[in-house]
Amino acid sequence: PRFLLAVQSRLHSQFASAALLRPPSPPGLATPGAYSTHRLYDEAFKAYTDSGKLAAWKRDPEKPTQPLTAYLRFAAEVRKQNPQVKMTEQSKLAATQWKALSPEAKAPYEQKAAVEAKTWKEAMEKYKASGKEAAFKEKTGRDVQDKLKAKKAAKEAQLKEKEQAAKAKAKERVTAKKAKETEMKLRMKARADVKKAKEAEKTTKDAQLTANKPKAKAKTTAKAKAPAAKPRAKSKVSEETKASTET
Repeated sequence: PRFLLAVQSRLHSQFASAALLRPPSPPGLATPGAYSTHRLYDEAFKAYTDSGKLAAWKRDPEKPTQPLTAYLRFAAEVRKQNPQVKMTEQSKLAATQWKALSPEAKAPYEQKAAVEAKTWKEAMEKYKASGKEAAFKEKTGRDVQDKLKAKKAAKEAQLKEKEQAAKAKAKERVTAKKAKETEMKLRMKARADVKKAKEAEKTTKDAQLTANKPKAKAKTTAKAKAPAAKPRAKSKVSEETKASTET
C-alpha cells in the first residue's frame, strides 16, 4: 500500500541519517567503537519498536482472523488436488469448477463459511468493545490515518451533497421554466380562442345583417308607397259623403 511504502521510505531515511543501521561485525579483534555503535543501534531499535512503528507493518496478533468464504475454501481444495498446475491456472480451474457446481454441492462450503463468519463477527465485537483495537491503532499511528480518512470521507460527502443540491436547484429551475412556458401557451391559446369566438360572433352578425337587408329594403319600399295610397282612400270617402248629402 502507498501508506506503508511512505512509512518504509521515511524510516529508511531516518535510520540512514542517524547512522543507526546495524554495522557489520569488525574483522579480527573488536574495537571499542564497534560495541558502542551496536549499543546505539539496539537502543534506537528498541525505541523504534516501543513506539509502535514496527508493529504498524504487522497485524494485531489479538485481532480475530477473518474466515475464508465458501469459494476460497473450495479453491484451497482445488489447489491441493492440483499441485502441479500453476497458481494462475489453479485459480481459473477453481472458478470454472465452482460455477459448474450445483447448489447442493455448494451447500457444505457455504454452511461452514456461515458458521465461522458468525463466530468471527461475535469475536470482532468483543475485540472492539475491549478497546484493544483502538489501543493498537493509537500505538501504531493508524488512528491518525483513520481520522484523515474520515475527514476525507466527510469532505467528499459534503461535496457530493453540494453537487446534489446544485442539481436539485437546476432541476427546479428547469421545471419552473417548463411550467411557465406551459402557462404562457395556455394563455396564448385562451386569447386565441377568445379572438376566434369574437370573429365567429362578428361573422354571424354580418351574416344576419346581410340576410336582413332585403327585408329592410322591402319594408322601406312599403313605407314609401303607403302615403300615396292614403289620399286616394280619403278622396273616395269624401265623395261618398257628398253623394249622401245630396240625396
